[in-house]
Formats: sequence, structure tokens, C-alpha cells
Amino acid sequence: MSRPNMSNPRHRIVLARCLIAGWLLTLPLPALTFGHGAPTSGLFQLLFGWFGTMAFQFGWYANLVLPFVLIMMTSYFPAVRPLKIASILLGLFALSTLDLFLRPDYHGVVTAHAGYFLWMGVCLIGALAGFLSARTLTPVAASPVTSKASSHEPVRPH
Repeated sequence: MSRPNMSNPRHRIVLARCLIAGWLLTLPLPALTFGHGAPTSGLFQLLFGWFGTMAFQFGWYANLVLPFVLIMMTSYFPAVRPLKIASILLGLFALSTLDLFLRPDYHGVVTAHAGYFLWMGVCLIGALAGFLSARTLTPVAASPVTSKASSHEPVRPH
């Protein structure tokens, strides 16, 4: 069995499916506890997390960037630069949620649960996988087949 290679589209597709399954698993799991209340689920965080932008908490936007990264990562001819930028944004949005624990009195977070940590892992692995995919893929414009075809010379198979 060969080791996973991010330049192989099959490996990227399997990884994307695993990340989607992990993200879906975070929805019913408890994620965060605020104040003295009961733990909130990942679905609650997904539906109402956008309110966090009012408190300069932008981690919810990782949920919007993650599908874009996974779609770009699994396409056969991805746009490399947008994939790199989206992967970096995904990682930064996910890491910005650590502010909940740096200033717990401001945000009211008492503790985090399995759903939060699984979500964080999915986002960070997705960001890393997207960035590594972008680094191992050749942009379409720079491929040898495209450059030969643009010079009006016949392209011969190797």
C-alpha cells in the first residue's frame, strides 16, 4: 500500500470525505458551555455562531470557507492561488476561536466539549490539506502540455 500523497486526486477525495464526515459529526455533539447553562450543540453554534462577529469572534466563518477548500482541493484542475488563500483563511478563522479561552469573561465561555475540539481538528486538518494540495499541484497555465499547445507545436505523448 502506498503512502498518502496530496498530488493524488483519490487521496484528496478520501480525505475530503473524512473531513465532511467529521464536520457532520460535530453537529449533534456538545460544543461549548456558556455561563452556568447547559452545553450547546454544534448545530446551535452553526445556526447562531454568526452573532459572534459582533464580539469580534470570526471563527464561524470557517464553516463557510471549509466547503470551498474541500471543493477546490478535490477538483482535478484547481486554481492554486485561491486554494492557498482559502486554506490560510480557514486556518486563521479556526484559530481565532481560541480567543474564547483567552478572554472567557468577555465571551462567557465556561468550557469546551468534544464537538468543539473535533470541529477545530477538522478545520485545521482541512486548512493544512488544502495548503499542501495547492503546493503539490501544478497550475494549469504552467503545465508542459498547455505551454506546448500554446506555441502551436504538436503535442506528442511521452
